[in-house]
Amino acid sequence: MNGCLTGLVSITAGCATVEPWCAFIIGIIGGWIYLSASALILRLKIDDAVDAIPVHLFGGAWGLIAAGLFSNERRMATAAYATDHLGWFYEWSRGSGNFTLIGVQLVSLLFVFGWTSCIFTPFCLALKYLNWLRIDPLEEIVGMDISRHKGPAYESEGSNAEAIMELSASRRNIMDDSGKGILSSVKSFKRDKPDDSAVVVATEDSPDVEKPAKDVEAA
Repeated sequence: MNGCLTGLVSITAGCATVEPWCAFIIGIIGGWIYLSASALILRLKIDDAVDAIPVHLFGGAWGLIAAGLFSNERRMATAAYATDHLGWFYEWSRGSGNFTLIGVQLVSLLFVFGWTSCIFTPFCLALKYLNWLRIDPLEEIVGMDISRHKGPAYESEGSNAEAIMELSASRRNIMDDSGKGILSSVKSFKRDKPDDSAVVVATEDSPDVEKPAKDVEAA
């Protein structure tokens, strides 16, 4: 499925300037690029659960390059583009080898990489400094479906009962005037070990967990 999606991403840049048979070739190459990029992401241990990087980054980069290779005069004229510079393969057919269009596409690709890096890197560094870039490691084990939404999305997510209990014990139970538990930002998830005084978070939706952690262990 992601291979097909990468093919669609790959043809986006040149959708108005390439022939249908060229679009087919671009899409096929985009699928193989996805497979290679996905394997690279796994090897580099980059957390990308939906393979957005192989699909959109690598697929989009190939699409920009492909537009500079396969754009032809007729399609460019129909799309109201200037036809002084064609795709590199078509320039060779005219006997010129003009590198202008593919060169512009490569420069635009470098600009996108540079702009994204300059804008997003400081943002990520700030999040890392504030310890907001990642969730707590224990929440990663339990899964955010359980830790944030109070229920597993997949059957396998509910299997680690010990980790779920540890996560529950790392949160504090604050009681309001009516005696009901309320969820509050009483403890930021720093990467430290929960203390012994922590108790299970209770909410109005989950009254059955209104027990201190020590009582749970004793039971």
